[in-house]
Amino acid sequence: MVKTYCEGGLPEYIQHTLNHTLATQQPQSEVVLVSNFRDCFNDTSIVGSLPLYRELAALGLVLTDSTAVVSDRTRRFHNLSREVFAWDNKNELWMTSALRFFILEDVMAAKGWQEALHVEADNLLFARVHTLVPALRQYPLAATPLAATESLVTASVFWVSELRHLRTFTSFLLRLAEGKVDLEAAQAAAQANASIAAAPSAAPTRTAIAGEERVVGRSSHGLQRPPPRLPLAGAAKRAAAPPRGYPFADNVYVDYVAWLRPFACCKVGGVAADKRNLGLKPYAINEMSMLAFFRLHSQLRSADRRSLLLNLPVVPPHAAYPRRPTRRGFIDLSQFAPQGFSVGPRVAEGVWDPNSWGQFLGGTSRRQGRDRGFIDPAHIAGQAMLLKTCRVRMECDDWLHFQRSNRSHSAAQRGGDADGPYAGLSTADACVTAPFVSCAGDATAPLRRTPLYNLHVHAKRTEDYRPQRCVCGSSLQPAGDH
Repeated sequence: MVKTYCEGGLPEYIQHTLNHTLATQQPQSEVVLVSNFRDCFNDTSIVGSLPLYRELAALGLVLTDSTAVVSDRTRRFHNLSREVFAWDNKNELWMTSALRFFILEDVMAAKGWQEALHVEADNLLFARVHTLVPALRQYPLAATPLAATESLVTASVFWVSELRHLRTFTSFLLRLAEGKVDLEAAQAAAQANASIAAAPSAAPTRTAIAGEERVVGRSSHGLQRPPPRLPLAGAAKRAAAPPRGYPFADNVYVDYVAWLRPFACCKVGGVAADKRNLGLKPYAINEMSMLAFFRLHSQLRSADRRSLLLNLPVVPPHAAYPRRPTRRGFIDLSQFAPQGFSVGPRVAEGVWDPNSWGQFLGGTSRRQGRDRGFIDPAHIAGQAMLLKTCRVRMECDDWLHFQRSNRSHSAAQRGGDADGPYAGLSTADACVTAPFVSCAGDATAPLRRTPLYNLHVHAKRTEDYRPQRCVCGSSLQPAGDH
């Protein structure tokens, strides 16, 4: 699911990702590219005839125009959320990052799907997803936890087992956006009350307010009688109420901001500023923190205390993870390993990348990949790298079994540009490179190395990490591995 690039076409890194996904997931899984094609092409029927899209379609890619299936709920969230998210250099990155869940819901409903795996465009899938689906069906919704504080969850991969569960999440996001509007209405009403209080009258004045006759105010012996509060609409009145923890207040936005404050404060004049004019950092209001809050919110709201959104494991099992780390801010990492108490049911033996492993292997987007070996100690996987010297490497193995057979005729004529290293590549009789995580100092580890099911190439250099034929047992060391 990507935004259409009207000038310059589809970015090269997305082309590599699509080729990789088509090669590794077909024919068992349908690969779909969702984009707002109509925003670039008045006649969307011509999209499939453009050379690039024609090549991808010949390889099995399904093109879907999101503008053709968008619902009224999606339009409403799009309009309301412009007041919720900060602009990023004249870009609506944070708003569109949340909007995609509504578009995913619209596409699933239009196609009649009940389950789907959404993959961000800078992620390379190395797992054969169809082999994991039976285990993933134990998760109502699933995503990849990022921050050790459990305040950020990424949708590097986002699993939906049933459409109704996704609708529950999008309804939560819609209520959050509506809550911001309700809160602003309550604040405006409060300012109106303050203005009335500041304007005393010499004699009683009767006025009709919302159909009721009220005394607005009176001066008596030099004392100002406090005016009555203006009646608020139900939603605005609830928004004005202070958050009460659990059970939550009725305004989801108020609850979200109160929950987020310890993780995202403080900026002078920031969002929801207090009496000292200290508020939240604007960019902290994003889909990652909303995913994290939804996980907690749905857990505390449910009768069985089970969240609809479960964490996927993001660090390998390790018997020597410190249960009580002495370093400030560090956590017991075993809870985010397979079968840990903070993740869902076991899904085979691999782990997933929220973006930390890809940042170590290929660097960050901000530095355009020039900082390979990057480790963020605030990340769950970052702490595994620091505490147990866990590392991710591209290594040779035969576990990634796929066969590319539907290579297009025009690609063959061009020497295989569309397929690249995938042309005729099969692991049925050969080894290819794939990412594996290994940690030092655990002789009891069930696996010498743990497969990484997806690689989040944050620096967008996806071409560097596509499978290559290799000699089994060899290893390609990342430039940042010291």
